[in-house]
Amino acid sequence: MADNYGLIASEILKCVGGSSNVTNSAHCMTRLRLLVVDPNKIDLVSLKKVNGVLKVITESKNVQLVLGPGKATKVSNEFTKLLNTKVQDSKATKTKTNNGLDISADWRENKAKVKTKTNKYEWLTRCMRHLANIFSPLIPAIIAAGLFASLLSITRQLGGTTVQNVWKASSTTANVFFHLFTALSNGFTSYIVIFAGVNAAKEYGATPMLGGFLGGICIIPNITEIAKLIGLADKDGSLNSVLLAGKGGVLGVILACYLLSVVEKFLHKKMPDVLDSVFTPFISILLVGCVYIFGIMIVTGYISDGICKGIGFLTMNNHVIVRIIVGFIAAALFLPLVMTGMHHGLIAFYTTEMKQHGFVSLYPTLAMAGAGQVGAAVALYIKAKKKKNTTLTNNITGAIIPGILGAGEPLIYSVTLPLGTPFITAGLGAGVGGAFVMAMQIGSTAYAGASGIIAIPLMSFVNGKENAMGMLWYTFGLLMAAAAGFLITWFFIKEDKCAVKD
Repeated sequence: MADNYGLIASEILKCVGGSSNVTNSAHCMTRLRLLVVDPNKIDLVSLKKVNGVLKVITESKNVQLVLGPGKATKVSNEFTKLLNTKVQDSKATKTKTNNGLDISADWRENKAKVKTKTNKYEWLTRCMRHLANIFSPLIPAIIAAGLFASLLSITRQLGGTTVQNVWKASSTTANVFFHLFTALSNGFTSYIVIFAGVNAAKEYGATPMLGGFLGGICIIPNITEIAKLIGLADKDGSLNSVLLAGKGGVLGVILACYLLSVVEKFLHKKMPDVLDSVFTPFISILLVGCVYIFGIMIVTGYISDGICKGIGFLTMNNHVIVRIIVGFIAAALFLPLVMTGMHHGLIAFYTTEMKQHGFVSLYPTLAMAGAGQVGAAVALYIKAKKKKNTTLTNNITGAIIPGILGAGEPLIYSVTLPLGTPFITAGLGAGVGGAFVMAMQIGSTAYAGASGIIAIPLMSFVNGKENAMGMLWYTFGLLMAAAAGFLITWFFIKEDKCAVKD
């Protein structure tokens, strides 16, 4: 009789202390691996008696359950679904009575309340959450690669002779630095589809390494050769080709990994345990890989091209008045996107533009949102100081430095959003800076995690060309956004708004 994997997973969860005692779960070919909060809550005697559990290995907070090939994957899938269901039910129970925001609460609490209120758009927030989970772990690498790309850009602008003067080195040493920055910059960006594939597969419940496998397929030069043989690529392999290595980028690999999760889960259910660990990954990659190359890459390639053309039309428009209007609207509306977490969805678009053009044109404009909020916060601080509202002044004091550095969420959830109207005035101030930045056509070498003054070194493109003046114009934009946020908030927010409430 076939094993009931759901029942096995349920019994394991009960024996290890329930969902509240499990912080992470993963599996290999033969084992389910768990990380628990309190090892003392584990009922080892009962756990060893669970049907299908061959052996239990514990080491501090790490628990390994030997289940055997094939069975480990199937039990792990059921365990993950059960664990996620328990966590979601718990969260729903805790947030039912939360209404409104309070400046006396921790900003993280207010953030959680806002996220709960957006559940009526569950399908959209779920998509954004998936994208956030896929791209958020990549942010440190994106920032580092962007900074190296900026150094590379500056090096190129300095030129050979000037490089030698700056470093007081031989031309050989200068060339070494040039190639070093190239390697450090491209080491991540050239293979981002692989990293995105690993995270996307993990997010959708597929095997992470198979997701990376799909990402690797995307950039293999043989794809271009296949396209030429079947008439889907130009002879010179231009970007206008229907199919090309790298076509579709991260959008394609994300969709492919979702399909992988469907196929892999189906095969896990149908495949005998003794064959599962060998034939499921082989068949999954064969089926999904073919669909990916001849279908998903082509479709998402057209989508990516359309996105780039649309963004380029708006951000690099020949008419400065169009850029000013677009820049103002984009920067002014970015704070609401951050508030709902939907800003993470833009990373896929940034990546597409970076892949095609080598820079991102929209991100510098959206980075003005934080500066507008900083200016608004300074105005609110002065007014709250006069009204002796120490709660508000303390909130601003604690959140202003992160805001200047580019982390805007503490200000959003502890200051501007709870007060209401300042959230709007901060956005209007950001719009002023955004209009200027887009008018100057600034481009960045990175697109996530770093904003505020930290992002200054990333702004090394102007009008689509490498130009260090982008850093100066971006700095002016920050100052303009902060000044506008301060003035608009100062004149439109009355001091009574910042008074202590009875």
